[in-house]
Amino acid sequence: MNVNLEDAKRYRDNPLHAIVFSIDLGRQEDFTAWCMAEIRPQSRRTTRGKRYLTMSVTARDLVRLPIGTPYDEIQQIIHDEFWSPEWWLIDGKSGRYLPPQMVIDSGGPGWPVVDNLARGLDLERHLISYALTKGSATPRWISPQRFTVPRSTVFQQLYAAASSELVGVDPRLDHATTLISELKNLRREPSSEEGYERIVHRSGEHDDLSIATGAAVYLANEQLKKRQKKRGRLKIMDSSATEEIDIHTGVGKRKGQDLRRKRLEKEAEQAGIGVGGPGLASARVERGSAPYRNPRFSAKWQ
Repeated sequence: MNVNLEDAKRYRDNPLHAIVFSIDLGRQEDFTAWCMAEIRPQSRRTTRGKRYLTMSVTARDLVRLPIGTPYDEIQQIIHDEFWSPEWWLIDGKSGRYLPPQMVIDSGGPGWPVVDNLARGLDLERHLISYALTKGSATPRWISPQRFTVPRSTVFQQLYAAASSELVGVDPRLDHATTLISELKNLRREPSSEEGYERIVHRSGEHDDLSIATGAAVYLANEQLKKRQKKRGRLKIMDSSATEEIDIHTGVGKRKGQDLRRKRLEKEAEQAGIGVGGPGLASARVERGSAPYRNPRFSAKWQ
């Protein structure tokens, strides 16, 4: 799915709307690459007409550093990228500037190198590190700032998101064709150990940009799962962040409520059920009509 960078919104219109600075930190003989990704929830419709939430990931910038770039130079480049104002969102309510969430693959150089990098950047609280594992190990959060995940799981989620057009890449980016080529190199491979097909990257081909993008997809899905576990209701706002969208109909909340009410009334009428019960009552009270009074608490109305 191709997107236009000029369509990016700097105002955060949802708690799940964020910029993820996803870095694949390579060894000295490998590429260090990153994807500056914008993640946001997206309302979609099932084949039965119901709405559900999923996460979209849009690559806003793709960088691949030359092989052999010293870590101190990499640290300075990452510092400049993180503090660039174009990657900071603005909260629509408070007006505060919100920094990107950094996530770094530490599997190549190892945890100590990433820990030193985090201390050198003085960004420990903005940085999440992870290590890719082999086989069918269960993803595990060691701490709020560190987790492990199988490489095949990251590629599976990336493959699924790309197949569903939930991964956007602007064709004008310097490494857009490289990332698209890496995505095309994802392939199915039967696994007797796991009992099902897994998604892997073709051997002998670079996968640094796809890992960086895949980590952003994985983190976006993790944030959605955590948010949905909470009791708080998730709001979807329009592009101007001024009107809430009804996730069941995909239109404005008030209009969506009216559409759902009319649909329920029509379904009730077709089923021979009297309209007026819970969930089917009219949303409006006619002028001059008396308010509803529960006889058990009639004294409160007098």
